[in-house]
Amino acid sequence: MAYEAKTNWQLDDTVTEQDMNRIERGLKDAYENSMTSPPPEQVNLGYGLQVVDAKRTAPLENVTIKGRTLVNLLGRDGNCESLSPFTPSPPNIYQGTAALDSANKVYGNNGIKISIGNGHTLATIAKSNIPCAKDKFYIAIAEVKNGNATNGIRVVLSGQAYGPTVPYQTTTTAFVLSVSKFASGSSSSLQVDVAVSGTAGQYAYVDGIRLYEITQDEYNAIDSMTPEQIAAKWPYVDDMKNIYSPYIIKYGENLLPLYSECSLNPLSIANSIITVTTPYSITLDTTKVANGQEVVAQYQDIRLVPETTYTLVNPSTNGYMRCRFDYMDSSPSTRMVFAPNTSRTFSTPANIKSMALVAATNLIGYADENNSDTYTYGEVICSYSNPVFVVGSSAKPFKPRNEDYLFFPNVQLASNVDGTIYDTSFQRDGKYWKQARYKLRDVSGNLAWDLLSVGTGTKSLSTNGGVISDVFYGADNLGIGTFVKYDGTILRKYDHNAALAPGAGWIASDGSIRISVANADSGWGDSYTPSKDEIKAYFLGYKMYVAGGSADINYNGSGTKAWAYQTSKAHASLTCPTTSYAGYTPYKLQYQLATPTVEEIAVEGGITFHEGLNQVEVGNGMIVREKTSPNLYGPNNSYYFNDTAVGSQFKYRANVILNIYKNGLVDKSVLLMPGAHNANGYSKAQVSAANYDQRAAYSATYIVLDQYALSCNVHSIQGEYADNLMNVVDSLVSSQTDVSTRVSILEGTHAQNMNGQWISPTLVNGWLEYADGYDTVRYIKDGFGVVRLKGLLKNGTLGAVIFTLPPGYRPKATKIFMTISDTNGSALLGRVDITANGDVRHTLGGAGYLSLEGITFLAE
Repeated sequence: MAYEAKTNWQLDDTVTEQDMNRIERGLKDAYENSMTSPPPEQVNLGYGLQVVDAKRTAPLENVTIKGRTLVNLLGRDGNCESLSPFTPSPPNIYQGTAALDSANKVYGNNGIKISIGNGHTLATIAKSNIPCAKDKFYIAIAEVKNGNATNGIRVVLSGQAYGPTVPYQTTTTAFVLSVSKFASGSSSSLQVDVAVSGTAGQYAYVDGIRLYEITQDEYNAIDSMTPEQIAAKWPYVDDMKNIYSPYIIKYGENLLPLYSECSLNPLSIANSIITVTTPYSITLDTTKVANGQEVVAQYQDIRLVPETTYTLVNPSTNGYMRCRFDYMDSSPSTRMVFAPNTSRTFSTPANIKSMALVAATNLIGYADENNSDTYTYGEVICSYSNPVFVVGSSAKPFKPRNEDYLFFPNVQLASNVDGTIYDTSFQRDGKYWKQARYKLRDVSGNLAWDLLSVGTGTKSLSTNGGVISDVFYGADNLGIGTFVKYDGTILRKYDHNAALAPGAGWIASDGSIRISVANADSGWGDSYTPSKDEIKAYFLGYKMYVAGGSADINYNGSGTKAWAYQTSKAHASLTCPTTSYAGYTPYKLQYQLATPTVEEIAVEGGITFHEGLNQVEVGNGMIVREKTSPNLYGPNNSYYFNDTAVGSQFKYRANVILNIYKNGLVDKSVLLMPGAHNANGYSKAQVSAANYDQRAAYSATYIVLDQYALSCNVHSIQGEYADNLMNVVDSLVSSQTDVSTRVSILEGTHAQNMNGQWISPTLVNGWLEYADGYDTVRYIKDGFGVVRLKGLLKNGTLGAVIFTLPPGYRPKATKIFMTISDTNGSALLGRVDITANGDVRHTLGGAGYLSLEGITFLAE
């Protein structure tokens, strides 16, 4: 029976036995309901911004992420940064012209403008002869914007036949998706066309062209998906990308940041004064501002969830607030005004993107809140203190914004095409782990290569057997894996039943890596047999050619050998190169492991939901605590992070900067500047010279702008939170115990880390331990970052890599060391080079033996 409370007790009422039993039963029921059942509440977080309605305040636990890999079968050609992928013979620009356009783009620096030629009504750019598997399913997606073409622009995917009809897109104000699906049937190759239809001289734009293999279930579901769902599921990526550095951010109950994070315009308005008196208090004085100019303190971009209710509280007694809403489809912005000392609730439409909030203004009146031309600005003094912006329809008391986050820095999570085999990150006993089913590695000139076979216009190259010892083999007795060429091209699968064509990659049954290379790519003529060192030079990023001529002229055994950089085709050397160079990306191989491995991973932060509505963001491409240094901009005596004008760019272009750290702690004196001029990407940061410490170590945590070059989208993240008081307390106690345990472990191992631990490397290229009682080859790094090598080797290849030091154990630049070596029983000086990419090489001396004793350097 439900408990019925008596709430009208009087001082002289008699308390009966029934009353006491009822009260005790109510207390018992309340206790049991709070300390036992129900089970934990499950949470499924999707990619992007969303709202979670939590039944009580509790930490998010048992967080699990499944891996995902997207392989763009167009490689990097669809990024539209170059016309060359569309210009080879046969002509892939048909009945028109194509030009790069930096003003109409979605990704990178350019899109492509397609114009219809004279005498024609249709123009296309195409990618043809794309290898595909039979009886599989594919989707081609392009981001398109019409210019003035009568019928518009579309993408069409075809094989031996065409798939379902694709409508033309006619939107001229924004890029939208064009989608074409295709069931390959008996087709062995595909073609992707982007077509503009209209009259001569008309044009349209395209960017972000991608082609993915998908499952039949996904193929069947496409027609019922919205463009936003398709874009989130199959974003554009360059070549092959896994989930990289996923993250969860739970925004504070109050979504407004500090007033110090507002952009202010008083410097451009004469006699205006804006004073930030406390982190959440600001005063605006425009009593001496003439000509009705507006003075503002503005939050640039507050992201909003579509079809969600929000409430804003304007705390000022005499000052207005106002905002501008921006939309994902570039619909015209709309506006809203918030009167003094009021709260206002509104709901967002399905196409909402963000809100720019003017949190302090000298607005004194308006005729139409959606028309800023009707706004009137005056000479006022107004103060604002503790504004509130929350999810939901109820105004709430002020709270400072307090964000939680959970970062998975440098964690990669992969899968197969249909998502049935995948890496997993999971939480257990307060720690985070990764079960790896896939492994990603470079395929470079550091391996020992040899010529395998010669075909028409191609040569097949192979490493030694056993290079890959942990791969899962398929029914064809080949290792299951995907190869990406240095230029982003996805290598075709090896087919036992077909003549070997260039551009194939496979893992043979003996564990060797094998790649077929076109002579036009390597520079080796049809009748020329390259040496092992020349093959290695190819995998280091060089093309052989005949000296004195174009790099397109293959070397066929006569003339002087020369090598050009693959990235530019400019001359590099007249001698066979032995090291790679900056800007070259080696071949990559991702393969399925025969046996999954489990390893602990480092994470940062933790999420606690507050009771009620929580705004949560899930994403990827989070760079955590990247070392950085600001540079001075003299005119305003301030230092700037990630600013192209002063040369302080981060490694990647930044979309959002979350924090700047000084000596490991958040530097609250730094101003974060989204949307700022000269930002490398979208955001930069500023610190005054008075607050900058030249002796401090600075680092930055930020979200990468160019996600397509780093990661594919995480599909979902699963977790749970306790739905009763006992479980909440138990979870907090367990977490505190885990933290205490880990801190004690860290303290206990600190001394060990200062002394370091010796590590035995994997020796390659014939190098062996000398043994016979001599030290084995090992290396160590102490707590001060000093790396030492020791040990005695023998019988290796002079000039070849002995082993490779891992990141964190490498010098900043190439180091040269003199040591003792032997040839034919005679001792002589030897030279060891250690490069910035970790390669340890014996470049001069003998190979009878080589000592590494005494080699010491400071790590990067």
